[in-house]
Amino acid sequence: MRVALFRKKERSGAVVVLKKIRAATLVETIIASGIVLIVFTIGSLSLNNVFQSVVKHNEGPFQNRVKELTYLAKNKTLELPFYEDTSTWDITIEKSETKIQLEAHYKPTKETTTKILHAED
Repeated sequence: MRVALFRKKERSGAVVVLKKIRAATLVETIIASGIVLIVFTIGSLSLNNVFQSVVKHNEGPFQNRVKELTYLAKNKTLELPFYEDTSTWDITIEKSETKIQLEAHYKPTKETTTKILHAED
């Protein structure tokens, strides 16, 4: 990069310094644009991967269904034994003499949750 300084006197007698800067070449501009494009591409792919992971492992509806069935079993509005098999989970609720056992198996993560409720509660 070439920098040239010129001194110019104004009518008031003050000296003004003017800089002459060489413009960037076309090749430099294309390389800089390519680097920016690569950085944004990597960033967008990373964010896309994170969002897909969050959506894929969303257990919110499953946990809400388990809480709903727990509530229904405690308040004796659910006919026991209860079995529910969907594409994403298997839920079993069985009653013994003193307790109610809820077992839920979440298929995408292969996680099994077991809750034991007292029949008197």
